[in-house]
Amino acid sequence: MPDPFARHLRANQTEAEKRLWTLLRDFKHRGFRFRRQLRLGPYVADFATLGAKLIVELDGSQHDGTGARAHDSARTAFLNGQGFEVLRFWNDQVFTDTEEVARIVEQRLKERAPFRHAIGADTDTAEPLSPKPPRSRTNRKLPSRQRNPHP
Repeated sequence: MPDPFARHLRANQTEAEKRLWTLLRDFKHRGFRFRRQLRLGPYVADFATLGAKLIVELDGSQHDGTGARAHDSARTAFLNGQGFEVLRFWNDQVFTDTEEVARIVEQRLKERAPFRHAIGADTDTAEPLSPKPPRSRTNRKLPSRQRNPHP
């Protein structure tokens, strides 16, 4: 069921969120599909890729207070308990150090799911890449007319 709150957040992105979304969408061709404003339990993650279980959060000035830091810590603990790693960046980092933000995200993606770098891999269903076993005479498929000689 669609989440109206998450939909509202997607429709009303900050400029920093728009910039980061543009950056994260570029990871799709490497096999990582990010989602915006994804509900995970009682929280809504700014950006998440389920395949690598990585969340990228943007923090503005509202995250600078003591109460906000406590809330962010509880939220991060919950998400870590679900198997996610949470990366946090300040809004201004996205504008002033975009390349470094991209480098950090890419590094964590490679470490968390190194096999997903293959072009065309589906982030939510991809399995580790492994070669197919060679066909031998015992596991080779027979033409359909030879499979069941007694119809």
